[in-house]
Amino acid sequence: MSMSASLSDAGVLEPTPTDGAETREDWTAGRPSGRLRLALVNDYELILRGLQRLLEPFTDRVEVVEVDVSRQPAGPVDIALFDPYGHPHLGLETITALAGNPRVGAVVVYTWQLMRGQVDKILSCGASAVVAKSVSGEELVKDLEQVANGTPSSAVTSGSTPRCRGPEPTYD
Repeated sequence: MSMSASLSDAGVLEPTPTDGAETREDWTAGRPSGRLRLALVNDYELILRGLQRLLEPFTDRVEVVEVDVSRQPAGPVDIALFDPYGHPHLGLETITALAGNPRVGAVVVYTWQLMRGQVDKILSCGASAVVAKSVSGEELVKDLEQVANGTPSSAVTSGSTPRCRGPEPTYD
C-alpha cells in the first residue's frame, strides 16, 4: 500500500493510504513553482516554533508542511531542516536517519556547531549542508533554495553523500 498525506486540523502532515503508487515527483509536481516544502525537525517545540516564525515572512518561497517534535517527516518534503540543539553527539543519529528517509529530499543542519571537525561529522552522516544560526531569515531561505537547486553558496557548507555507520533507521 502506498501512502499520501494531508494536513490535519493541527497543521501536521498526516499519512493516508492511497490505492496507486505515489512518488516524490508526484507529490512535488502540484506545489507552486519554486516554493520549497520543509519539515522542521527537533526535540523541542519551542525551537521549532521559533524557526517556523523566522520563516513566516517567506511563505512565497517556502512552505513549512511539518513541525516534527522527536519524529521523522510523515510525507515527502524537499528539505528537512534539522536543529540539533539538545541532541547528544551533534544529533548524528538523527541526521543519518533523516538522510536515509526516502521521504526527505535533502537534510540541512541549522546549528552553532561550525568547527571544521563537527561540520565534517555532520556531512559524513548524510546532511547536504550545514547553515550557521547566525544567518538572517532571508539568508536561511536563500541557502535552502540553493541547496535544493544543488548550488549552495559560500554561506553554506555543503557535502557529498557518505553515510555514518550505525543502525538502520526505521520510519514509523
